[in-house]
Amino acid sequence: MVKCILIIVLVTAYFKFYVKMQKIEITNNKQNSHQPKPMCAAFEKSITFSARGSIIVLYDDSAIFYVSTYLNSISNRWCSDQQKNHYLDIDPISFHFLINYCAHNRESQAHPSKFNEALTKLYNEKFTSNPEYLSGANYLEIDFDLNLDLLRNDDWDCQNSHMSILNMSVKFKEWHYVDCIVYIAYMLREKKSEFLDIHLFINGGLDDDKPKKTQLSCVSLTISLPVGIAVDMESHTLIFGVNTHGSYSNQHSTICYKSLEKIIENIKQIKCHDKIKEFCENIIKLIPGYNNIALRKI
Repeated sequence: MVKCILIIVLVTAYFKFYVKMQKIEITNNKQNSHQPKPMCAAFEKSITFSARGSIIVLYDDSAIFYVSTYLNSISNRWCSDQQKNHYLDIDPISFHFLINYCAHNRESQAHPSKFNEALTKLYNEKFTSNPEYLSGANYLEIDFDLNLDLLRNDDWDCQNSHMSILNMSVKFKEWHYVDCIVYIAYMLREKKSEFLDIHLFINGGLDDDKPKKTQLSCVSLTISLPVGIAVDMESHTLIFGVNTHGSYSNQHSTICYKSLEKIIENIKQIKCHDKIKEFCENIIKLIPGYNNIALRKI
């Protein structure tokens, strides 16, 4: 009798314990059902290069793949084979630079800012002044869409006596854009054989301002070209500003210059002999050098 009672007590206790554990399990399941399921990490494809023996691993979304025809073709064909090292005949320093350069260009386009603009300028100067970077970009079939004028080697220089006053400005500092335009015109005539028959005449003004706005005090520049059997002269005058002289009681002369943008716009709209127009187009191409010493190449 006692054994029967003991067995009943034990069975009852076990049953209560089992029911309690089931309730706990049901509660935990309900709580877990509201938690987000862990997501698998996105699989990123990578491709391994050997830049003359130096191993460099890039993910397939690297900016350089979008501008390098050569690397893009390798990526499209071999990206699934992550064990293969693709040999590149480019020094690793140049390769790293070009990778960073491409990444910056993409970042700068997506998020334009003054800092990115300044950084772009430094990258462009570094790129165009280093033959290893240039040959590396050529090997990788990269087109940075840069103006090829950046690759010219000769510094600006003009031996014309009228321009001697500006030769120091060319090498060491920024200057007024009108001085720059006139200097470019005389330099082109001196250095480009196709423009030797161009004649230039400076119309100087009076400028009593201190300091003077420009060193040449040029109000306009006349460009002439001999044409025809009778050697007639066809001319066009680039007007940069207006010279005013004040009143009788206040005889102070000054030159009011047009903005650079307005001058360039006027030059683009000129209607004249094709040779003069070509000459003016060459001037416009070099004008960005007026406030950027690194671009003063011809």
